[in-house]
Amino acid sequence: MVAIKVIWSETAAKQRRGIFEYWNQRNQSTSYSERIRILVLKRIELIKKNPTSFLSSEYNDMYVTVIEHFCLYFKVVKEGILVTAFWDTRQDPDKLLEILKK
Repeated sequence: MVAIKVIWSETAAKQRRGIFEYWNQRNQSTSYSERIRILVLKRIELIKKNPTSFLSSEYNDMYVTVIEHFCLYFKVVKEGILVTAFWDTRQDPDKLLEILKK
């Protein structure tokens, strides 16, 4: 069986780093970020098995999955799965719309 590659866009990776840094600093601990990281990895494994089973987004043939207070937006591309955004749903949604429209 061919392994499906997961690619994080520069934007999504930057968002993920920023979210983890925020929570590490706010909580003075990495435990929350580590818990979210593990949940994301588990969800990505599910995405790799059947990416089109997740909610369709209205932006550029993207799919979305919710992980607690976070949304992971992704596309199925020739190379595998492209994660386009990792969003904390407690942020201003207008900022996300600008990212997804690109």
